[in-house]
Amino acid sequence: MNTFDEARLEDEEALSRADGVLRPLAEAGARVRREAGEAAEAIVEAVSVSAGAARPRAVIAAGPDSRLLRAVLEPWCPVPFVAWPGSGLPGWAGSLDLVIVLAPEGGDSRAASAVAEAVRRGCSLVVACPPGSLVAEHAVGRHSTVLPTSSGDQLATAVVMLEFLDRIDLGPDADAEAVADALERLRTAEQQLTDYRKALHSRLDQATKELIERYRQDPASALVALVRPHTRTGGLG
Repeated sequence: MNTFDEARLEDEEALSRADGVLRPLAEAGARVRREAGEAAEAIVEAVSVSAGAARPRAVIAAGPDSRLLRAVLEPWCPVPFVAWPGSGLPGWAGSLDLVIVLAPEGGDSRAASAVAEAVRRGCSLVVACPPGSLVAEHAVGRHSTVLPTSSGDQLATAVVMLEFLDRIDLGPDADAEAVADALERLRTAEQQLTDYRKALHSRLDQATKELIERYRQDPASALVALVRPHTRTGGLG
């Protein structure tokens, strides 16, 4: 069974290793705000383009990150929704369908393959990825829009796409500011839990030292304290 080693809370090397995990969480809210702000103009443009078009026959989330969108959109999307995490697109996908792709890093070959296939078939295409990336290069087309991202963060990239889908009534309410606030509250709660855990282990350590010292001075009374049942004071009598 794994046990918590409170000594690691004072271990600078261990804390430095943990920082690689905790820092991204601490900065998650800021990344969401930054990505939403940088993509705001492109989202408006994509919504404007979609305004003059009929509602798509289906929405296809393509590429390796499609499962994240499926978790949010599948219960809500008013048209058939398909997540396609592999290369390319379903055989039936065509000009009546909307293809959406998350590519936080922009260099995934499967996402690039799906994007290239969507352009070739004349699908409406919206891609959230870094400008100038491999995926963005494959997204050049008449019916394509790139929502620019830069953080490499999957969640922040997904929020950008969900804001677009919300505005064209193909997704649930998506408010980047609300998501960022929730992430920051989560970070605050995580920090409070860490502080509480550290204080608890410090108190347990002090209590253990006190018991050891008591045992050294009077073993019998120390052992009695260990087995004595807890009783409430000030009871009914």
